[in-house]
Amino acid sequence: MIQSYRVFSGIVVFCAIWLGLSGSVAGAQGRIQDLRIGLHASELPTEGFFKFACGSNGGTPLRPVDGWVGFGACAPDRMGLYEVYMELDDELEVLGRLFRERFDEPFPFQYLAGTRIAGYPVIFSVLFDAEGFIQGTRAVTDSRAEPDERRAAYMFGHRMVARFNPGNWECEDLPLVDGEQPVGETRYIKTRCETVYRDESRMRVYYHFLRKPGQRPIDAQGNYLDGQWDSVARWEVFSLSLVAD
Repeated sequence: MIQSYRVFSGIVVFCAIWLGLSGSVAGAQGRIQDLRIGLHASELPTEGFFKFACGSNGGTPLRPVDGWVGFGACAPDRMGLYEVYMELDDELEVLGRLFRERFDEPFPFQYLAGTRIAGYPVIFSVLFDAEGFIQGTRAVTDSRAEPDERRAAYMFGHRMVARFNPGNWECEDLPLVDGEQPVGETRYIKTRCETVYRDESRMRVYYHFLRKPGQRPIDAQGNYLDGQWDSVARWEVFSLSLVAD
C-alpha cells in the first residue's frame, strides 16, 4: 500500500514537472505525417523536431546538420539519397528514465515518450535527392529502447502492413542464414513485404525475431540469459519514380 502511494505520488510530481517544462511549447511536437514525399527541404517545418544529423541507414546518427536544409552535408547513399535523422521532443522520455530509476517501476506514460510511430520507438529519417526534394522516409525500431519494447519491436512491421493497404501486400517469409537460429525450438519470424500505396508511393517492410550468431539462451553454467534475441522492424516509403535498391 505504501509503495503504491509512493508510486502514485511520483506520477503526480513527475507529470507536474513535465507540464512545467513543456507548457510553453505545448502542441509544438513535430508531426511525422507532415514530412511528405515531393516536398522540398526548405518547405519542411522545423518546430518540434530536434537533433538533426546525418542518418546511417536507420542506425546511429552521424554528424549534426543544420536542420532539413543541411542535407547536403551528408554523404549520399547507393541510391544517391541524403539521409537526415531527427528526433521528436524527448522531455517525457528523460522523465520516464528518472521515474524508473527512482521507483523501479514502469513509467505509465512511456508510450508517449520520444520518437514513436504507432506507439513503437523508432529511429526516423528523411531521404532527400540532390535537389533537396523528399524521395523517401525510413523508420527502424530503436535498439536503445527498454528491453520489453525491444522484444516487441518486430510487431511494428505487422502494424504497418495492417495499417496501410491491408490485403494488398506481397510478403515473403525468408529462411535463416549465416548462423541465425530460432528463438526456442523452432520459432522465428523473418518477413519482407512490399506494396504500392494509393498509386503514390512504394512501401517496404521488413521484420524479424530470431537469434543472431553468438546469441544463446543459457550460459555455460546453465543460467538463463535474458535479451539473447534480435527483434527489429523497418518501414520504408519511396517515391514511385525512384528505383529503390
